[in-house]
Amino acid sequence: MWKSGNYISGSHNEYGKTKDSFIFSFNNKDNIKNHILSRVVNEKYAIDNFFLFGPSFGIEDLKICEGVESSFIDYASNCCVRESYEKRIRETDGNFAIEEYEVFQIIKDHGCLNNQNHFE
Repeated sequence: MWKSGNYISGSHNEYGKTKDSFIFSFNNKDNIKNHILSRVVNEKYAIDNFFLFGPSFGIEDLKICEGVESSFIDYASNCCVRESYEKRIRETDGNFAIEEYEVFQIIKDHGCLNNQNHFE
C-alpha cells in the first residue's frame, strides 16, 4: 500500500507470474466507491523485484524507484505509467512522490485444516 497526496494505492499479487494480479487506487478517502481497479494484462510482468527498485507492479505501472546514483530510496522518483495492467491507476502518468509505503505478506495457516476438532 502506498500513500501519495490524496491517493492510496496498492496491489494484490502472488510473487511471480500470475493472471490473478491487480493494482488499485483510491483518490478520495471519504468515497471508496470512487476507485480504480486494474487487472494484469501481461502476467509476465505482474510483479518484479529488481535490485534498484522497491516493489514493482507491471513494467512501470506502479514502481517504487531507488536513487540510481545513491544508496537511499528516492521517494520522489516513483513512476506510474500504464503498460502491463489494463487501466492507469493515477490521473497522470510519470513520476510522483510517496509519503510512505507498507508491504504485507499473507500466510495460510494449514494447521487447523488438518485438525477437525479444532473448535470443539
